Amino acid sequence: MIDTCIYLNYVSHLLLVFSVLLSMLALMMIPLHMKESLDLLMVENTAEPKSTPVIQFMSKLSEDQIFVIMAEGVEVCATKSLPRAFFLLLISYFVFNIKFPSKIEGSLTFLQKVLINHQDSIKQHPKVLTLLSKLPQ
Repeated sequence: MIDTCIYLNYVSHLLLVFSVLLSMLALMMIPLHMKESLDLLMVENTAEPKSTPVIQFMSKLSEDQIFVIMAEGVEVCATKSLPRAFFLLLISYFVFNIKFPSKIEGSLTFLQKVLINHQDSIKQHPKVLTLLSKLPQ
């Protein structure tokens, strides 16, 4: 019975780590698809401070991974959820009235349209339209 509990605990831990990896992979594929720089969205905690908001993470993945939203070297907020970290990253651009950097504009605009369903009158980025057209309806 104890062996079964240990095994189930181990499997649940593996599934949790696997789900974190899958969500990271899915979100990281967006800038890769857009041919944009991922390091303007996410950095390890050892990276130099960026002038625009960024998600900072520990290099070692674990079930208690913390994702910190940093802006100009200052911690804005933190979360254990990667999708929530991307949401908070987008919100920080609006709160601090920061324009999306051109090198990552397509990815941030896509996330803005998909994650927070923000529709505006500004002409959509061509890369966003291309990626949206490839998604199932």
